[in-house]
Amino acid sequence: MKVYHYSLPDSQEDIIIIAPIQDEEEYLVVWEGEELGYIYPILNNDTFFIDWKGSNPILNLLAKQLGIFIEDSGL
Repeated sequence: MKVYHYSLPDSQEDIIIIAPIQDEEEYLVVWEGEELGYIYPILNNDTFFIDWKGSNPILNLLAKQLGIFIEDSGL
C-alpha cells in the first residue's frame, strides 16, 4: 500500500493519501485522523488529459492539487 503525505501551507497536520489497493482508482484522503473521502482520476474526453475529482465538495476543491501531487510523486 502506497501512502503519500501532502503538507498544507500553515497547517501542522499533513493530509494523508492512501493509494488504491484494488483496481479501483479511488485514493482515500485522511486529515487529522478523519477520513475525508476519496479523490479519483477521470479522463477528460475533450482534452485527453486526466482531471481529478473528489467524492464531496471539499475534496473537489483539493482534488486537482492532490492529484498533481500524486502524479509528480511517481504514481
